[in-house]
Amino acid sequence: MSKSKHMGKSGIAEGTATQGSSQPQNITVHTQETRATEASVKGRGIFTENLTLLLTALLAGATVVTAYVAVSTLKMTERSFQIDQQPYVVRAETVLLPTDAAAASVTMMFKNMGKSPARNVRIFSSTAVRRRPVSGEDIEQMARTVNNIVATKSRPALQRERSLAPTDGFLFTLDLSSGVPPTDVLKVQSGEIMLFAMGDVTYDDMFGKQHVTEFCTYHLSPDPKMWNLCTIHNDIR
Repeated sequence: MSKSKHMGKSGIAEGTATQGSSQPQNITVHTQETRATEASVKGRGIFTENLTLLLTALLAGATVVTAYVAVSTLKMTERSFQIDQQPYVVRAETVLLPTDAAAASVTMMFKNMGKSPARNVRIFSSTAVRRRPVSGEDIEQMARTVNNIVATKSRPALQRERSLAPTDGFLFTLDLSSGVPPTDVLKVQSGEIMLFAMGDVTYDDMFGKQHVTEFCTYHLSPDPKMWNLCTIHNDIR
């Protein structure tokens, strides 16, 4: 009896001691799991924060790109509209008026073929004579030579500034007596020598941009209306 009681007490004591010794292990395991959970939650938070920053940066970049494309498209549309609406002053006709050697002149017709008015129209023009080209001689090179000579001279506006509405035109008369000797004028009229007429027409559009119409033509015929375009200095810009 006493031994049984003793063993029972011992068993109870041992059992109590066993239960008491297992609690720190459970607490340790629970603490490790809690730390792991906290670390996992913290990791997810950092990932979410980084992902948010990345998405924000991508959104900002996309916004910048979209704005740049929109501005570029707007500028292209605006420029296309300006090109479509701008004035285009062109030389429509050139006639040599063969009155006499002292009063001979060249008359040119200029027209605005654009959709808007040409403002502050100014003309700079010069003439030059050259001998009739021989067979195989390059007329283009002759035109370049004349153009280089004319470009080095001062070219004041020969007529007052004017404005041209769309489809409107005006006549410009260039007196030959100031630059061509009378004997050469007679040879020009007969087609014995070449007469070059070249220059620039400058004008402004309604958007405030200046344009230039170059013209270069030469006469080599008894027909006063027979003029040929030079292969240079006939651009519009």
